[in-house]
Amino acid sequence: MIQITEKRVVQLGLAFLKSHYRHLPRFGETQTREGVEAEGGIIADGFFAFRQSEDGPTFSATLEATDYLSREELRYTWFWELLIIDGIAGTLGIMAFISGWLHLRGYPSVYPAGPFLALVVLLVVFILGIISWVIIFHRRSRYHYIYAVEQFKSYFADDQWVAFAWDVFSSTEDKYYKELRKQCIRYGFGLLEIDREQHVKMHLAPAKADLFSNKRAVRQFFSSTSRIAQRIRQEVSTRLPSKVRTRSLTIPGIDIRDLFRFRRSYRYQGFISASALLLLGIVFWLELQEYPIQYADQPAVLRKREELILDKRGQSGMESRVFLVDSAALPPPMLEVGPYLLTGSNATDVLNLGPPKGEVYLYVDQAFVSFSCERIAQSASDLYLVFLNSYADIEWAKNRALALRNSGIRVNIIWADCFFPGRRFFIIYFEDLFNTFEDAQLARQQIADQILDAQFDFENHIGRISR
Repeated sequence: MIQITEKRVVQLGLAFLKSHYRHLPRFGETQTREGVEAEGGIIADGFFAFRQSEDGPTFSATLEATDYLSREELRYTWFWELLIIDGIAGTLGIMAFISGWLHLRGYPSVYPAGPFLALVVLLVVFILGIISWVIIFHRRSRYHYIYAVEQFKSYFADDQWVAFAWDVFSSTEDKYYKELRKQCIRYGFGLLEIDREQHVKMHLAPAKADLFSNKRAVRQFFSSTSRIAQRIRQEVSTRLPSKVRTRSLTIPGIDIRDLFRFRRSYRYQGFISASALLLLGIVFWLELQEYPIQYADQPAVLRKREELILDKRGQSGMESRVFLVDSAALPPPMLEVGPYLLTGSNATDVLNLGPPKGEVYLYVDQAFVSFSCERIAQSASDLYLVFLNSYADIEWAKNRALALRNSGIRVNIIWADCFFPGRRFFIIYFEDLFNTFEDAQLARQQIADQILDAQFDFENHIGRISR
């Protein structure tokens, strides 16, 4: 197997650059150097530069050369540090957004169960969020760290080339080659291959426009043997940690060639995380002012109320909900239940209304049909009935009665004055009438259970018809 060294890759690469740029206008001598360094620990295996005119700018191109022994420089590894930091910032941002949105909508988003449990839940969600972020996004190119690409991103040159020997990748289908090519396209770097016959094959040409929007610093390169380069090397090596994660390299020298020495700035992630924590803290504090919050099932509340009434009846002297209604001209207790809260002149007007044309509304063929109540009232004298809420408006009474009918509760509507003279409003009543109070009481309890099961909130009473 013919193995091409890194030095040979540099020589062939620089020769290619001379030929590639031969048609560009230039003034004076062209510089080609091998193994140059710049401040910050940056190393360029090949450096090519010339002035484009007597007073014009200098055109520069740098080359990163890799042979089989240094192939790790072009093979990506997982950038776990960036992945986890992004996960922290992203998870906190999502948590803060959801908590703030729910709080504005009136839903308790931080801790309906108490502060301590809320903190535990938030911590669990935070950890699960980071894990989910890692699982979902770890295959993105952003988290594939390639040493040569990261070094190119840290400084400016008009053109930047990656050159590799033919045996660095197994083929163009190699996953490491595909990722390198993808990142070179993304950042506008050129890509060269030195084949077995030591011919240069161009895979990609550098982008003509600066894809970094002039955000990279311009570096001054020096020969690796110069005193300036030696001083730079010494300064950088003292700033590096003694043990830095790295792959096995055969490159001699100091830690300045460590693969993970080009770190990214995390100021944006820091800003997002700090803002998210601040928003979470504000939401937590606002909901702390409303603690404790208790939620109960509506049917359960109604049943509990029934149980308390039955337990307390006769013990504390409280009034029973079951009582007889005589002919006194007093409206039942439910007259002012919303949405028909009657006050002032409106209440007087309603109570002084004469009887409507249809005094009783019986449920016939899926609708309430009005009839005269005279015949019913004459035959029902001294009987007992179970009635529910009272209403000033017949349409609203029909609406509520129809809801009860749809739940299997057999009710009708009557103008109360028919059964109880002087009562000028509508009542919903159970369609059966009873000879004794005991029978009415048994029916009232059954109706109360049906109402609770249907999750309605109706009062229910027993009245004795007096005509």
